[in-house]
Amino acid sequence: MHNKFNYLYRVAVAKTIDKLFYQPGDSNRCHRRANELFTRQLCGIGHETHWDYVNYPKELLAGHVLFPYILLTLTFMVTLVKAMPVFEVEKLLNCLCQAAETAVEQTQREGKSLNARMLADHLIEALEKMPVK
Repeated sequence: MHNKFNYLYRVAVAKTIDKLFYQPGDSNRCHRRANELFTRQLCGIGHETHWDYVNYPKELLAGHVLFPYILLTLTFMVTLVKAMPVFEVEKLLNCLCQAAETAVEQTQREGKSLNARMLADHLIEALEKMPVK
C-alpha cells in the first residue's frame, strides 16, 4: 500500500519531467528517455508505472504542485540532458556545484549573506575557468 500524498507528488514529478522531455514526432522515445534518465532514479519507477503516472488525470493532482525551485531545477536538468551527452552534463554540474560551494564558504567567511547576483558572479567566474576537453 502506498502513501497517497507521496504518490501524488511522484505523479506530479513524472508528469512534469515527461512534459519537459516531450518533442513532437517521437513521443514514445521521449517517454522512454524521461523514465530512463530521470523518473526511474527520482521516483523508483519502471516504464509501465511511468506511463501510468503520465496518464494520471491532471485534475486529481490539485494541491500537489511542485515548488518553483524544484520545477526550475528539473527544467534546467532536462534542458541540459536533451542537448548534451550525460557525461558533459555531469562535468558542467560538477563545476557549478563546486563554484556554489566556494561562494557559500567565501560569503560565510566574510560574514555576508549570499544572494543571487553574488552567486551568479561566482558561477560566471568558475565557468570561465572550466577546463575545455
